Amino acid sequence: DPRYFKDRYVGYISVGGAQTHNWVALGLPMLDLFSFSLCMKCVGHVDAYDQGRTGHPLLDQELMEKCSKLGTAVAQSLGKPYEEVNTWEGEEGVCPVCHNSLLSVTGTTRVECPICGIWGTLSVNGEKVSVAFSEEEKNRARNTTIGIYEHYNEIQNMIKVCVPKLTAHKEDLEKKMEKYKNFEQVIENM
Repeated sequence: DPRYFKDRYVGYISVGGAQTHNWVALGLPMLDLFSFSLCMKCVGHVDAYDQGRTGHPLLDQELMEKCSKLGTAVAQSLGKPYEEVNTWEGEEGVCPVCHNSLLSVTGTTRVECPICGIWGTLSVNGEKVSVAFSEEEKNRARNTTIGIYEHYNEIQNMIKVCVPKLTAHKEDLEKKMEKYKNFEQVIENM
């Protein structure tokens, strides 16, 4: 469906009351998950936490300016092809694609952005930590056409394994499903 490949843009604002960032650290990453299936390109984000002490966003002029710049970035992106929009409005983060600071650590210097699914190499220089991501990895991020096709092929290949397993265990699965289908009766008899 060609509508699936339409260029769409989004900007996220995560709002939280806590003054401690770790209480809201998953706000922006969770919002980023929304855009994957629609292949939306995020052009910026604002992490508006500490709202409990701010009282109201309108009382924080710096926050309102960030939000205004984000809205402008989204509006200026509309109608343009993805390859023409290299805008980012917000903090840079670690990942060059989603700009979040989350990493999955594997016990080696090879790390993954859990949002984009891209791999990079971690290095430490004194107190500074950095991650290098290749262009090839950036191009296969989950929200790119390459990333979507990679996932599609992964799912299609799983069907070759999954369907025969389900077929071979059809009767066993029906028996195992009974207690879930009749959940109310099962817990009444406990």
